Amino acid sequence: MAEAELDSMVARYVGELLEKMGGEAPDRAILGCTHYPLVEALFARHLPASSRLLSQPETVADSLEDYLARHPHYVTADPASRTPVLLTTADASHVRRSLEPFWEDEAAFQPLA
Repeated sequence: MAEAELDSMVARYVGELLEKMGGEAPDRAILGCTHYPLVEALFARHLPASSRLLSQPETVADSLEDYLARHPHYVTADPASRTPVLLTTADASHVRRSLEPFWEDEAAFQPLA
C-alpha cells in the first residue's frame, strides 16, 4: 500500500476518533501492535500535538529494563556488568547476525533446548 493511501487512512481514523471524543484530544494513544512503528510518523502527524504517542517497542523495552532492574538474577553472574542473558530457541548464530544492525555490543545468545 502506498504511503499516501496509508496517510489518508490514518487521517480518517484519527478524525473519527476525535469526533467520537467530542473534539477532545486523547491524553495518550498507544500503538500496541508490532507493525505500528512502520506508520508511527503518520499517527504523530495526525494526532493533536498534546496527545502523547506511546509506541509498543519503546514501551516494551522500558518495561523490560524496569523488570530486569527488579530481577537481577536474569542478568549474568556478575550483575555489575549489566550484561543480559540472551536466550533463543532458534539458531543462536543466525539470531546474532540478525541482531547486529540493532545491537552495538556482541550479543552472546544461549540456545534453549
